[in-house]
Amino acid sequence: MDSKRNKGVERLKLYILLGAIIWTCIIVASLMWNIHQAKIQTITKADVMARLSFDKDTSFRTWANFHGGVYVPITEETKPNPYLNVPDRDIETRSGKPLTLMNPAYMMRQYYERFEKKGGVKGHITSLKPLRPENIPDPWEEKSLKTFEQGVKEATTIQTIDNTEYVRLMKPFIVTKGCLKCHSGQGYREGDIRGGISASVPMASLRSLERDRIVTFIGIHTFFWLIGMGGIAIFGKQIIKRERKRNEAEETIRRHKDLLDETGEIAKVGGWEFDVETQEQVWTEEVYRIHEVDMTYKPMVSKGIDFYALASRPIIERSVQRAIEYGEPFDVELGLITAKGNHRWVHVVGKAHQEYGKTKKVSGVFQDITERKQIEATLRESEQKFRTLFEDSRDAIYITTKEGRFIDFNQAYLELFRYTKEEMITLLAKDTYMNLSDRDMFKKTIEKKGSVRDYEAKLRRKDGQQMDCIITATTRYADDGSISGYQGIIKDITERKELEEQLHVVSLTDELTVLYNRRGFFTLAQQQMKVAERTKKDMLLFFADLDKMKQINDTLGHQEGDKALIEVAAILKEVFRESDIIGRMGGDEFAILAIDTTDESREVLINRLHNTLDNYNKHEGRNYQLSLSIGMAHYDPETPSTLDELMAQADTLMYEEKRGK
Repeated sequence: MDSKRNKGVERLKLYILLGAIIWTCIIVASLMWNIHQAKIQTITKADVMARLSFDKDTSFRTWANFHGGVYVPITEETKPNPYLNVPDRDIETRSGKPLTLMNPAYMMRQYYERFEKKGGVKGHITSLKPLRPENIPDPWEEKSLKTFEQGVKEATTIQTIDNTEYVRLMKPFIVTKGCLKCHSGQGYREGDIRGGISASVPMASLRSLERDRIVTFIGIHTFFWLIGMGGIAIFGKQIIKRERKRNEAEETIRRHKDLLDETGEIAKVGGWEFDVETQEQVWTEEVYRIHEVDMTYKPMVSKGIDFYALASRPIIERSVQRAIEYGEPFDVELGLITAKGNHRWVHVVGKAHQEYGKTKKVSGVFQDITERKQIEATLRESEQKFRTLFEDSRDAIYITTKEGRFIDFNQAYLELFRYTKEEMITLLAKDTYMNLSDRDMFKKTIEKKGSVRDYEAKLRRKDGQQMDCIITATTRYADDGSISGYQGIIKDITERKELEEQLHVVSLTDELTVLYNRRGFFTLAQQQMKVAERTKKDMLLFFADLDKMKQINDTLGHQEGDKALIEVAAILKEVFRESDIIGRMGGDEFAILAIDTTDESREVLINRLHNTLDNYNKHEGRNYQLSLSIGMAHYDPETPSTLDELMAQADTLMYEEKRGK
């Protein structure tokens, strides 16, 4: 038996070593995977930067091409383009200031030269038939341009240029009608591929970040490997110690067990006895029941060691034989196939009864432990599933005491709040709240209802940064029914909140003038009228209409009409205060709610508005004059009016002024 126990301990040591090897392999595999992902993310970031740069450049070029170029002052840095042979390339203003036309290619080239001096993404316009020698493609660009003519949509590569690594992206650009102004002499037609724009992203800073991440990964994995190895060592030492104690305890139990009917009835354990001399064996009824043998057919006495269809029969036979020969007790757990073909687990204990040094009988107990084995297996499986879900969950999971001290938390929780495991243990849950009132309300709710779902609170990270979060939690109870603590899940919804706020702002803003739209004006004006009624403050509501808007659109185009609306918006912002509410009501109509302004101020504001309009008309070189028809209504808190009433009054007065013009 000592040899058997030693083998058990040695087997445990082997399992512990195997666990250490498996843990090491897991850590190494995780590290390699994270390093691989870091490298992929570096290339992905560079590719995204290149595409963003390309999209920005093409958008800028499209804008410039749409306007046919722009005139700029001639300077030492910006000289007339010798490759641009178009009429009115060089002109003078009325004051005699010389201007030159910058075509889109010239604008892009000057932008690239300035941007590259500061470092960052490099852009290059090139073609197989360039006008400027500086636009000659390098070998990779030339190869890419040729593939574009074969239908390829883009080209990417990683290259080292002048000892610097770059991720390069190149896409073709197509000849448009605006391009023919400068390049028709080269034989291009609209829709031809004229060349390409390349974007080169330097990888030095991204590689530096990648190295930092890899160093961090190595540190983190080393830390967890050491923790795991330490845990395995401590666990192994404890389990070996327990195994040795268990062996000693089983030895003591085997010395004191006896085949007692009363004990069997109470414990529902079957007994058996084997007479060595007569080779007869006796079973109790419980043993027959365990074997599912028909009780009307049971042989109360059978010859030999006949444990029916015991799956591990050789083990029990060998154990009984050693008990006979050496007086060794035994205690084994075995699999059993019953008379009905069912599988069961049984616990068999036996010992030898000797007289004068010779074994006369071997007796023991026979217990069905199938249910216990199933429960143990279920518990192990459930615990393993829970621990796996707990540790691998991307959501922050925590368990605290009733006082808010953290008992357990997963890695996602540490990453969300940016604390170390040691720091988190010393914290209280209330330390993670921006406002203690949120914590108090949360605690009252969960104590009353037993659970909280999607509770919104503002939490803070270790560095004090605020987060908008939702908490779903339940109460944990002790055996006596009292509250022992709480457990829950926290999700960061900061980005969602910011997006909702952005969408709210967009829904209230006019896209063209960046003033409030009709919905935004009415929403804010209604709120302000409630304030004015409560505080007894006067207000003035102006309703303005841009004169001859249809004529501007019909004769000069809608683009000039949009420009006129934008200028009117700028004039209104200049005349009225930042606290006043200015909105574009649609088309060429504007409304202004001047807050805390009395009726005596109307002439001052109207004069200021006309003076500002005159100043704009004097300095702006356009083929029309900006003019506004204005109506005004006074809000008297002593005889309050609704917003609709004020709008109707101001609108009527505005149209009277327009008809008068």
